[in-house]
Amino acid sequence: MKRSDNRSTPTTATFRGTAKEFLSEQDAYVWMLDRFISYEPQLFTQPASDLRFLCHGARGATYFSQSKGEPRKPHPLSNGWYVELNLGNTQKILNLGKLASAARLKYGVDWKWDALNQRTRVPIDVEAILAELESAEQHL
Repeated sequence: MKRSDNRSTPTTATFRGTAKEFLSEQDAYVWMLDRFISYEPQLFTQPASDLRFLCHGARGATYFSQSKGEPRKPHPLSNGWYVELNLGNTQKILNLGKLASAARLKYGVDWKWDALNQRTRVPIDVEAILAELESAEQHL
């Protein structure tokens, strides 16, 4: 799946002390998701209410599915599920944050994400995005 073109975002993903550099954020996203799944194999077999929160967006977007036909740009994961790859920087980080939380993984301790914003090429403030996610979850 290696992508390297002018739209690619070089990304460094770190999971539990293993850092890996990728030419594209999509490749890093799939790698990190597979690390989360390896760490917590039951991640996608949570109770139905949790699965809806993890797999679907507020406006009906499908981020993860057991069916290849649901995501617009599906890619297989190590657990047999499919992930939507047609996502922006922020949505990828939000999805990783939700899954990390479900797997009881802490940002900066168990995992880290270093990428540039696709448009501005400025480093993404992952901690700020995750803080917004945490704040929103507390108000549900």
